[in-house]
Amino acid sequence: MTVRRKIKSRIRTVAPTVIDRLQIALGKQDKTYGGEFSALSEVLHSLDITEAIDFVDIGAGDGFNMSIAFPMSKSFATRGLLIEPNVKQLEFARKIYKDKDFSFCSEFLNPDNVSDVLKSFGFFKPTYIKIDIDSFDLDLLRGILLNEILPKVFSIEINELFPPPFRFEVKYTGEIVPCTSPLFGCSLQSAVDLATEMNYSLVSLAFNNAFFVYNDLMRGNLKSYNLNSQLLYESGFLNRNWKQLFPWDIKYEHWLQASTAQLNSLVKKHLEFDETRMIVY
Repeated sequence: MTVRRKIKSRIRTVAPTVIDRLQIALGKQDKTYGGEFSALSEVLHSLDITEAIDFVDIGAGDGFNMSIAFPMSKSFATRGLLIEPNVKQLEFARKIYKDKDFSFCSEFLNPDNVSDVLKSFGFFKPTYIKIDIDSFDLDLLRGILLNEILPKVFSIEINELFPPPFRFEVKYTGEIVPCTSPLFGCSLQSAVDLATEMNYSLVSLAFNNAFFVYNDLMRGNLKSYNLNSQLLYESGFLNRNWKQLFPWDIKYEHWLQASTAQLNSLVKKHLEFDETRMIVY
């Protein structure tokens, strides 16, 4: 489990708390990390998507802390599917959204079952899908897109320690194995490669959350960074106040300045590198 995931889990484990309930009652709308919801809102408005939205939140937690679901429910007329294997966290989400058109699922997802699970809840072509499981995120995304569930917009949490053009990903090997920092998820470039193959464009990066739009819908001020992901990485993460939001990354700052060959060596020499389920390419 990554340091970030531990922090998320700790925050979510203590919910529901008095503070959470008070914030909800007072109308606290956005507790996403690093401006995630603000970035999503800009993308949706650029596409003139301002009303009814179907969305899927994979790795939803308690639906409030660091969750995209809560601000979505406040800002848009939404039909949502929250997927979270932690039953206690999911129960808190059920209480928050008891009057909303939301569905809930505690099943462990993998690339083989994810499309069937989404379809079983009636999400054949959602407006937006978010993936944040700190593990085989990219393989999960493949399982969605290759089975022709093609959202207008999707976001995926990337491993912010891997600047383009470095490629890294954790693969699904048939079992759920927790990942540890700093080797989790996928690099931005690996996500861009899959997106390009599936006819999507990278349009925004809010620190470690990358947003993609289906190419046929690209319009207005949206710009594709598929061929220049390094530029967006610099403006969306590297040249921002990442040390304040990601203090656990400071000890790996030298990774951010390393060449692709140097980073390749650093990753493979790391104690947590597992060649049976991690690939560098």
